[in-house]
Amino acid sequence: MAKSKKAARLPVPPPKKTTSILSPAVAEMRARVEAEKAAQAPARKALAKAKREGAKAKAAAVASGATRAMPPSGKDAEAVIRAARKANAKADKKLAQAKTPKGKARVKRALAAIAKAKATKRITAVKAGTKAALIGDLLRRKGGCTNADVLAATGWPTVSMPVQAAACGIKLGREKLPGKPTRYFEER
Repeated sequence: MAKSKKAARLPVPPPKKTTSILSPAVAEMRARVEAEKAAQAPARKALAKAKREGAKAKAAAVASGATRAMPPSGKDAEAVIRAARKANAKADKKLAQAKTPKGKARVKRALAAIAKAKATKRITAVKAGTKAALIGDLLRRKGGCTNADVLAATGWPTVSMPVQAAACGIKLGREKLPGKPTRYFEER
């Protein structure tokens, strides 16, 4: 009655390979992802190289003292404080000199020169072919332009005419007639 265990077991066939509907799609997707990775490899290498070079340049700038990663401390901080005190003392001395009649005249002349420089400082050259140059041309034409003219020419959703005029170095004039849109032009 005792049968051996070997005789009791039936042979089990190996499991069948199941084929899924998704298998070809998954394989195609994997192939596509691998191809994209291979195509992006040069760009990734270039980006990594640029990061390394940027880090080297930053380290060189910090080492040379052109920039500081952290605020100065210890003796460096004391030197910075001494230099600031010295600069403040010079400024106090100049302020005391400015209170004398000669000093007041000198300050007045300097302020007038600064004001004149600011008044004459205007951007006159805008890169040709840019939208800023296009807006400048619209403002300089005989009848000027409206906000709608600029929007149509540039394709922008909104525009600030004062900002664009300043970018072109133009003194902006406005004319608003009842029932008509505001016209902008270059004041001369």
